Amino acid sequence: MPHMSHDDLVRTIEGLRRSVPQLATRAIDRYVSATPIYSANAFPAHLNREGAHTTRAILDLCLQSVIEEIGFDNSIHTLFDRAVTRVSDGVPLGEYIRAAQTIFNVLADELHLALENDPETLWFALCRARISHDRLLRDLASAYEVDVRNMASEQLRSQALGIDALLRGETWTFDDGERVPASPVVAFLHIADTVAEGAVDKASRIVARKGKVRYLSTHLRRTLPELWLMEIRPSAGRLLLKQEPANLDSVIHEAGEVIGAEVTMGLEKALTIADIPRAGKTAADVLAVGIRCGFAGKVIHLSDVALQLHFANSSSALPALLNPCAPLRNRPELVETLRTYLALDQDRRKTADALIVHPNTVDNRLIRVRELTGLDVRVTKDLLTLAIAVSPAVIPPTAS
Repeated sequence: MPHMSHDDLVRTIEGLRRSVPQLATRAIDRYVSATPIYSANAFPAHLNREGAHTTRAILDLCLQSVIEEIGFDNSIHTLFDRAVTRVSDGVPLGEYIRAAQTIFNVLADELHLALENDPETLWFALCRARISHDRLLRDLASAYEVDVRNMASEQLRSQALGIDALLRGETWTFDDGERVPASPVVAFLHIADTVAEGAVDKASRIVARKGKVRYLSTHLRRTLPELWLMEIRPSAGRLLLKQEPANLDSVIHEAGEVIGAEVTMGLEKALTIADIPRAGKTAADVLAVGIRCGFAGKVIHLSDVALQLHFANSSSALPALLNPCAPLRNRPELVETLRTYLALDQDRRKTADALIVHPNTVDNRLIRVRELTGLDVRVTKDLLTLAIAVSPAVIPPTAS
């Protein structure tokens, strides 16, 4: 308890409350002179007005709490909500804490001057004011966090809507038109499931998915300065890059290590902004075919899967090509042998080594293919037909 009488303390505090406007000005001047953000530039007038209002309210509340119990009503929360809207200006949380501490330091100086002859009362007043100040600081941090999350969510929604519009060939107005690239690169991601996403309980699966999205998004923002727009979901993603970075392969490989699951990218460069729909369709096709053809975990360009993608495009002739090969669908060892034989330029010995079988086994399997389909790998037309039939782009893999 203070040594000074309650009535004397009330009169002292009320006197300090009348000087709050001057104290607020002093606190703002001290903060501006110390912060690196504004020390080299003039403090914006609108921030000065809003800062003065908030500072006066904080000082008055802390002084009031010295002499009576107070409640934190909606008005003080509204002040903080207004203050933290400056997060959109890029002001970090540390600056808010610096400002709040400066306000308390100014208040503490005044209490020392007013109560220097009564150490017990001074200690009592400082403790009461500090308790209220710290509670305000906690509320400030909470309000800041909410505002950051809201702004991040809004930016994500805006970027997703922008990507949607561009892929549909629609116009979209960007906040910073100067950042719009002339020839963006469209990239689609396939994101495999992590081990944690296979958890038994639903809550753990949700946490795992959110964590995966957060870690992957952070990694891509940090490692891709060429990033323009991005939307990441638990199993897929869409990116628009200003240009293709030279280290894209390592970025995607590291992304898989960061989240603990394979990340695969298919991409295509758009010639203009208006060409994004075409590039987007190509990137999506490249990704889908590339995954089926064994490119999972890699960056896939059209040139990597051009032949397979050509095979994958259906035509009226496709059934005529596939029908003779239908018996192979139930013979995975023959499909695997044909795929390996074709991938190794029809070298029977290399094929045998890759499959860990005797070369005669390869010969016997190719003979069996001819018996089942009537197609001979030694005949060019038959070989091309078989290549189409067993392509992963056309027939889902049946061999491991």
